[in-house]
Amino acid sequence: AGLEELLRTDVIHPMYAEALTQDILRIRCFLSQMRAGMWRRNGQEAWCQSVMYRSVHCQNLMFDADLFLLQCGALVLEPDVLIDMMIRAFQLEDFFDLPGVQDGVSTAPEQIVLAEDVLRLIISIVNERGWAGFGEEEN
Repeated sequence: AGLEELLRTDVIHPMYAEALTQDILRIRCFLSQMRAGMWRRNGQEAWCQSVMYRSVHCQNLMFDADLFLLQCGALVLEPDVLIDMMIRAFQLEDFFDLPGVQDGVSTAPEQIVLAEDVLRLIISIVNERGWAGFGEEEN
């Protein structure tokens, strides 16, 4: 059975996919906040956790597996729901609220980093095929 068959919406309820996706988005948001320098208190411990998550030794177990689960969530969830979840998880509702944009309003540098990471994550979900649980021939 193919991946599409295993992830049919009549087999996996979108509510479960949404819950799983939210947990992974919290992790990605944390990594983005670390990159933006938003963690001052407990910064050393948080930095060590982010380094471990991204390290080459744990990449297959954590980083790549989480990206794969986000891709599975993207198959089950409606695109608008997934994008909205990502924007809410990174707390960028005001940043992406285009009708309310005014000239001359400055944006915090941290928000720009978070927005860049959301866009990178969307691109990774759509394009990354490096780890799909198959051998090199099937990928």
